[in-house]
Amino acid sequence: MPIRPKLRHTAREVMAEDYLDVASRRPGGDPVGRAPPVRGTPSVTGILANGRVIPLCVREPLVPLGDLDQLVGTLRRMGEDADAAIRARSRAIVRLSRTVASDAARLSRARVAARRKLETQVLTASARVDRRIDKELIPLREGIEKAGARHARLVRRIARRALWDDLVVVSALPLFAAFGQRGNPLASNNLVLTLSLLVWLLGDELTDLISGAGTVFGIRDTDIWSYIAPLANLLTGWFLLRNAQHERFVTGFASDFQPFFPVGGALLGAKTSEAKPGGGKSDGKPPERFFTFRQQIDLAPFIAPDHRDSFLGFEDVPAVASIAQITWGPGLDDPADRRIVGLAAVVEDGILIITVTVAIPYPKQLPRHDAVLSALSAAWIVDTAQPKA
Repeated sequence: MPIRPKLRHTAREVMAEDYLDVASRRPGGDPVGRAPPVRGTPSVTGILANGRVIPLCVREPLVPLGDLDQLVGTLRRMGEDADAAIRARSRAIVRLSRTVASDAARLSRARVAARRKLETQVLTASARVDRRIDKELIPLREGIEKAGARHARLVRRIARRALWDDLVVVSALPLFAAFGQRGNPLASNNLVLTLSLLVWLLGDELTDLISGAGTVFGIRDTDIWSYIAPLANLLTGWFLLRNAQHERFVTGFASDFQPFFPVGGALLGAKTSEAKPGGGKSDGKPPERFFTFRQQIDLAPFIAPDHRDSFLGFEDVPAVASIAQITWGPGLDDPADRRIVGLAAVVEDGILIITVTVAIPYPKQLPRHDAVLSALSAAWIVDTAQPKA
């Protein structure tokens, strides 16, 4: 008698029930399969889905129940092996999941520990670097502050020096205006003034630059030299050139003309029908009478003492005179009654001689010298430089 297998899975139980249902429907109605197997074409019915029962015709004989037992056993063993494998895999998966979870937890703890350790190391290294940087920056900061203070002192020193140096230069301007010689930058007065300016402007700096004392970056601070340099430069230039001739052209006005009666030559102040100034012959014009007026001006007050001796030795000193104002005497208002025929200016031994010659037509009533001119003024200019050969 076949034993019905104990199947655990529903799908397998349904399969077995199908096999048993086939066996129970063999001829004889043996529900447990005790009837002997039937040879030939068996008659099998089937139940459709709508509940209709139809006969099934099978050409080949169906497999006996005993053969199915072997198949069922095989299937059972396969199912048991599969179940064992599934259970083994399940246990392995559980172990793997536990291992993975354990490893993940361990890795997480290791990562947290490593992160904490790295943070500690970074903080320690950062603190160490900060201490080192602070240690290095403190001297550097002190050095920068000291250098800044030195530079600030240097800037203030330069500003003070520049102010007093400007004052020295300004003090030289009136000296060049008063004693400078125009037209030649290398003239003696210009060189003297320039040398004095350089001495009082750069003398202390050159001394300190050579000695290297009392300077910051080679720049000296203001001292007593700086304070007295402007006034000292002004006094030095004046002291050196006070007696030097610093004006090339001297000018003035002559207004004290006196009658002049020369010895020899043409008659002046007398009838000259056949004579001219200088003793020449008559040119056919109406005879005239000539009146000469002269004024001598001593140029010594206009010449510097150091240049006076040299000026007295000059010959052919250039001098020019021009009538500034003239007032004719009574009866000479008509231009036809008088004319100026000569105006000369010469320098002899430091004396400027200005001569004015006036011609009066003859036979006009002969006036006296003091009746020819009521007033006469002449402007003059003399070049004090050495005349060119």
